[in-house]
Amino acid sequence: MSNVTFHSQPSRQQKRRRTERILAVGALVLIGIALVLSSIRAESDLLSVLQQAVPEAELLERQADGVYAAWADGDRQELIGYVAVGRASGYGGPLDLAVVVDPEGQIIGLQVVSHKETQSWYDRVADRNFEAGLLGKSYTDEFRLGADVDSVTGATYTARAFAEAALDGSRLAAREMG
Repeated sequence: MSNVTFHSQPSRQQKRRRTERILAVGALVLIGIALVLSSIRAESDLLSVLQQAVPEAELLERQADGVYAAWADGDRQELIGYVAVGRASGYGGPLDLAVVVDPEGQIIGLQVVSHKETQSWYDRVADRNFEAGLLGKSYTDEFRLGADVDSVTGATYTARAFAEAALDGSRLAAREMG
């Protein structure tokens, strides 16, 4: 008896399945690459906004939980403070605010990262220089509108979102300070 092996050609259906699998793997690889590039771009955009919040910082160094240490020099000799992004819900949706806290826990800088507010409400808060009333506040302070922080008539939800995001960011930074 002889051993004869027959090799059959793959059927059309088998070829199609193989092609579909290759395309599916290729699509997954492309999606993964897109997610990584998107994450890198988002981090770069965030660093740009954080730099605006603390322009005197020469170095921003990522710490735990998305908090950044802001250094006045590249040698890490002079700590300005910590920067964290606080979030709160405004009238139009989430408002993200970069909050700079000095080593004593006082807010020394703020910068809007993103918001979904109606532009006219946002402008009312910005035009009233509402953010200046949050400077000097500590993570231990209360941030109640009309009592601890000035209110903005006609933009209450937006003003409240600013105050709550500032408080949230200051508390995140305080955790990093211990």
